[in-house]
Amino acid sequence: MSASAVVEHYRIEDYRRWQGDWELIQGIPLAMSPSPGVRHQRVARRLLRQLDEALDHCPRCEAFHGIDVELSDDTVTRPDVIVICFEPDGDRITRAPALIAEVVSPKTARRDEQTKFQLYRDEGVGYYILLYPNESKAKVYQLIDGEYRKLGDFHRESCPINLPGCRIELDFARLWPRQETVHQRLPDLGGTVGRSSGSRKWTATKLDDGVEDLEKQHPGELADALCVAVDAVVLAHDVLDGLDGGT
Repeated sequence: MSASAVVEHYRIEDYRRWQGDWELIQGIPLAMSPSPGVRHQRVARRLLRQLDEALDHCPRCEAFHGIDVELSDDTVTRPDVIVICFEPDGDRITRAPALIAEVVSPKTARRDEQTKFQLYRDEGVGYYILLYPNESKAKVYQLIDGEYRKLGDFHRESCPINLPGCRIELDFARLWPRQETVHQRLPDLGGTVGRSSGSRKWTATKLDDGVEDLEKQHPGELADALCVAVDAVVLAHDVLDGLDGGT
């Protein structure tokens, strides 16, 4: 008996009856990874927030997070962030979004980089963005003549995105934790963020929470300036820790 004779082919009607978190790609059910971790959620939330702000002047387009996208009668995915530039069919997304972004982890890398890359290309998704929190990097692809062309690898740079009826600018520097980015760009000075030294009771967790508060209270350029100051404090304490051996 051939393999094709025993592989069941499922459709959206089946998918809607399932319990748990699944995706359905060309009739094949794929279990989703466990609930995303903190870093994954932060990056997705920051991208969604930035898209919401950028799309204020673009009434045709709207951003969503963690919503099912029904691409055909046997294919449903749940991207981290999408942008649509059409009126949804009731409560469902039944057409290809203008932009899809996936936060990549070791467990999802193959699906995001290969399976979904081909799927979104074939379905006509205009932009596909792969986000790598561990590397503070984004890979941006644009659909041109039916193929994805890579626009580049972005760390702290900006990238223009041309959507139907409007043009926005994505600032990838706003997606990554500020103190981690600083340490990736500077040599190791012997200190470790999160280690207390005498009266210096600074931790990466507390500072990151402070960054989150700054982003909420002061969006845009002011938040970036304030977060640079936070980075400087982290670096200064790391240098001092390295000089005094953490005492």
